[in-house]
Amino acid sequence: MLLRKLPPAAAPSIRLPVFAQTLHILHYLIEIAHLLSPGLREEAARKTALLLEDPRLGADWGSGVQASISIRWNVELTAAYLLGLLGQETDAGRIVDAYGNDEHVYVRNMARIIGERLANNRISTTSGKVSQA
Repeated sequence: MLLRKLPPAAAPSIRLPVFAQTLHILHYLIEIAHLLSPGLREEAARKTALLLEDPRLGADWGSGVQASISIRWNVELTAAYLLGLLGQETDAGRIVDAYGNDEHVYVRNMARIIGERLANNRISTTSGKVSQA
């Protein structure tokens, strides 16, 4: 049923939508955050914060199915996790808290999971062990 709503196939392309590229980069940075020098951590946090200021962030997700749907919540929560790993716990917590009462259960679930992972990461870091959830 959903497939009938998709537009006809265009010429093949390997270009990913901006939201997908953004998520790939955020997930890569999450994986290497513990390897970054303090200076690179600050730079990554600053650029992540700038990314979150874009009002169009996640708006290209609809893929023609329903253009009004945004995946901004996913990008922002992923960025919150990265910010937390980079030492920006206050900013990360603000984002997670903002989605904790979202009308969509899947958004609330992701916010809860990200919050738990960040809390677990703080516990692991303060106990002297380097561990990421």
